Amino acid sequence: MKAAFAEGHPVTLENIDTFVDGAAVARAGNITCKVCREVLDDIVTVSDAEVCRSLLELYNAKGIVLEPAGAPSVAALELCKDMIAGKNVCCIISGGNNDVARIQDIQRRAQI
Repeated sequence: MKAAFAEGHPVTLENIDTFVDGAAVARAGNITCKVCREVLDDIVTVSDAEVCRSLLELYNAKGIVLEPAGAPSVAALELCKDMIAGKNVCCIISGGNNDVARIQDIQRRAQI
């Protein structure tokens, strides 16, 4: 979506990382791109490590189990902290499509 936002239209990416599988798409849809251009000022990207740290923090501190695609909004908070200081912020977190067998991979990725 970041590339499509920058270009002003959907683009097809040659390589995508599938760790955050629910958000790993090679091409954003036409309608989604149109809506994003109309309502967003910018798009913030987060790394797999930032997503994994958020997954672990939410699980350890709050007992919330998310799939990787449910955590990028929380991971972005740290990157946007100066911009959002003193404001009301809502992060949508979702998805329980996570297998406990992935926890070692998530912990490893969080260390990167």
